[in-house]
Amino acid sequence: MIKIRSHDLTLALQKLVKTGFLESSGHGRGTVYYIPGVELPTPDEVFAGEATLEKLKPLDLSSDGLTESSEGLEYDGLDFPIIHTLDGLKTKLRERLENIAEPAKASRKINKQEMADLICSLCNGRFLGLKVLAVLLDRSESYLRQGHLNPLVEQGRLRRAFPTTPNDPRQAYTS
Repeated sequence: MIKIRSHDLTLALQKLVKTGFLESSGHGRGTVYYIPGVELPTPDEVFAGEATLEKLKPLDLSSDGLTESSEGLEYDGLDFPIIHTLDGLKTKLRERLENIAEPAKASRKINKQEMADLICSLCNGRFLGLKVLAVLLDRSESYLRQGHLNPLVEQGRLRRAFPTTPNDPRQAYTS
């Protein structure tokens, strides 16, 4: 986004942390910087179960998990619902997602730009987990993560639900 060496940027960010303008978590390449007072949710908080169940506000959540009328789990720290499984989604939403992903399922040979556009369309207005994307697009998780999701995050076209833990298997993405 800006033309500055990564080393110089790291030094500038560290200086902002020392002066109190930013806070950081993580180490090395996994360091995430954020504004003080803004708490970033972690996967453990979102998916912890009973310990944080009162923070979860799923749409039509029953004691068995997501119901058929659900559109994902809502969490106070995230701006969109998280869909980490296709089971229990509203039929219309699932069909809409499957229709968006149809070109990838229909052809194993789809160019990189088309795949990127499909992923961004699928993730628009919701956080989709890697497993969900893999099922919808009929591609392996490692292929999607390495070949598409990580580059799209770097380009700023996608955003992670849990930026402090980018490699968590429960990671989800939105456009």
